Amino acid sequence: MKILLLSPHPQAKHGLFARLTYPSLTLKQLAAIIPKEHTVQIIDERFETVPIHKKYDAVGITSLT
Repeated sequence: MKILLLSPHPQAKHGLFARLTYPSLTLKQLAAIIPKEHTVQIIDERFETVPIHKKYDAVGITSLT
């Protein structure tokens, strides 16, 4: 199973200072408990674009409230 864990950009404007915030460990902790037979990719939208052309079996998206 191919799994994508996505952390969306926290601000509408992608400025330089938005990249200087501390990253969340939530997706890394979640990826650590997923069984090894599954492929997990973590994307932080502050640094990478979302690969919309790739196919995944499951997608997890974080949110900030």
